[in-house]
Amino acid sequence: MRVTGFEVVEKQYFRNDHSVFYATRKVESFNRLAVLCLNEYALNKDMFMSFVKAQQEAVSRITLHLSLCPPRHFYINDAILVFRTD
Repeated sequence: MRVTGFEVVEKQYFRNDHSVFYATRKVESFNRLAVLCLNEYALNKDMFMSFVKAQQEAVSRITLHLSLCPPRHFYINDAILVFRTD
């Protein structure tokens, strides 16, 4: 309930815990962004940093491969890229 801006005031069970009724109150200073940040910041940061690391590793592999090969022409979307190892 807190995530949507409500605070539980009272909770009442009916029929041997089959149903639960909540009395709630709207929280005055609710900040959804703060709740999102608390709940998802670490996960989003880890996913982003994993993506960055994967890209850095891919660039390192490409750079190593190009440094070991003689100069070549590579065609990417009809553009000619020339890599030299001078």
